[in-house]
Amino acid sequence: MRLGILALIFLAISVSAPAIRADSVVLIDASNVSLGSSVLDMSFEYDATLNEIVSGTLAISFSGSSLGSGFSSSFVSPQVFNFSDSEGDLLQIDSLEFGSLNTNGAVFPEPAPGSYPTQFVDTVCAPGFDLCALTVGPGFTNGGNGSLTVAAIAEPRTLPMLLIGLLGLAAISIRSRANI
Repeated sequence: MRLGILALIFLAISVSAPAIRADSVVLIDASNVSLGSSVLDMSFEYDATLNEIVSGTLAISFSGSSLGSGFSSSFVSPQVFNFSDSEGDLLQIDSLEFGSLNTNGAVFPEPAPGSYPTQFVDTVCAPGFDLCALTVGPGFTNGGNGSLTVAAIAEPRTLPMLLIGLLGLAAISIRSRANI
């Protein structure tokens, strides 16, 4: 009876979890990317199955400035990630812009693990004299030195499913020993 209940619990969890591939979540990291007169550090997790940035993973900072704290995600696709602030400034990772520089293919069909050109990172500061123009410089600026990498990460839901499976095996083992 208990084995049947455990099987039903496992089935319910398996059916209710969205279908995802193990490699569908990647960490996108832009480190020490020079943008005009500033240096950008940025990272976030992207779920390719859901086509969204994983909640709570976005971190953006510009050296010596509070500019990064004002950006939030405004548009996401596997090839372009746009972040904007309330003043109309744009920070983006755009693999379509310099596709010929991409050593991992012309564009990410989905962000594939590897290193990418920092020119994929750019800012467009809104007209006027705001924090973006002061920090990065006015207008359009492409990334210079630094690194832009994509790394596969394990899907967090796999660990609980593994633990449930191990608990089920332990229950079967205990039950078979009790029947001996």
